[in-house]
Amino acid sequence: MHGRRLNELGLKATRPRLRVLEALLSSRKRHLSAEDIHRRVVDAGSRVGLASIYRILAQLEAAGALRKHVFEAGVSVFELDGGDCHDHLVCVSCGRVDDFQDRAIRLRRQKIADEHGFDVSDEPLMLRGLCAGCARKRRTPAAQRAGTPAAPRRSA
Repeated sequence: MHGRRLNELGLKATRPRLRVLEALLSSRKRHLSAEDIHRRVVDAGSRVGLASIYRILAQLEAAGALRKHVFEAGVSVFELDGGDCHDHLVCVSCGRVDDFQDRAIRLRRQKIADEHGFDVSDEPLMLRGLCAGCARKRRTPAAQRAGTPAAPRRSA
């Protein structure tokens, strides 16, 4: 999605917009905050202010090029809208976000909506919990060997 795609969305292909898209496309992480994007754009040699990044992100979201999510602590993150329907696993400890797709969940959600005469706006499902790494860190070495979580500590 570069200049031509921006034009198809009704936006001019300005250098700052292209830099924001490049930051999203080149990232290993799929979900980036405005601050993450700003840092990547500045690190790539562009002089774009954070306020401009927020404005560009709002324009791209309104045009349908991006999706905005608020996963934890009120921080907005953005991802390119590739047209795929997916849900999210969000670690409440480290903030890691993993995407997943499950047809059975989608079908069940639609069945529930139909039973209630509800028109779903396609908001993704978000499951909050601990990723495998954070769950391991919360266990003691003895509990890890036994395969059970550590007992809660009590203060004296």
